Amino acid sequence: MRRLQREVQAAGALAARHDISVGLGLVLGELVRLSLMYQVRSLGQMDHVLIRKLEHLAGTAVAPRLGYAVEVRDRPGPVHKNGAWEDDDVWVQLHGGLMVGKARISLCWIGEYSNIREIRMRTKGTALYDMDSFWAGRPRWGYAAVASLKNEQWLPPFWAGPRTYGYEWVRLEDERKTRSWLGRKDAPRGGELLRADFDSWIRSKKTY
Repeated sequence: MRRLQREVQAAGALAARHDISVGLGLVLGELVRLSLMYQVRSLGQMDHVLIRKLEHLAGTAVAPRLGYAVEVRDRPGPVHKNGAWEDDDVWVQLHGGLMVGKARISLCWIGEYSNIREIRMRTKGTALYDMDSFWAGRPRWGYAAVASLKNEQWLPPFWAGPRTYGYEWVRLEDERKTRSWLGRKDAPRGGELLRADFDSWIRSKKTY
């Protein structure tokens, strides 16, 4: 509710700086968008899938320390348009279809940016901030969602969802999509190599 109040205040300020008819249209459009987001939230907790390359994992053998879920695009993506909420479940999948971890959302920021450094700064203090390859090649300006994570944990790895996908953060907003992404599958051809690489990565984090 506090976010709704802040968004309405911001839209009202925008209306004050523009022609009143244009400003009123902007306010009403923003109210409709936020109302739809809150209606979706009222239906229950949302699941998300965060897709990362193996080299962009962080943590120890005991637990991951991803720190943040990030969506950065040159146009509004699913999370930017529809939101993410505190205590939503986040499943962590490696590129290639191996599900390896789980977390919950703590707080999600959504907005536009004019320099990718603005988004990177939101992750400062985590390993993700220091991963140059994660930020390389990103749109210089665009739309983003950044959510801090809590309760991060490794899972016994299992295969689920598409092996390749064009997004880095997927919202599972209906039962069909949830089954498609979280339903367990047989290992794909060549999947044993990804599993072996992940197991090796975990072993490298152990302290003896």
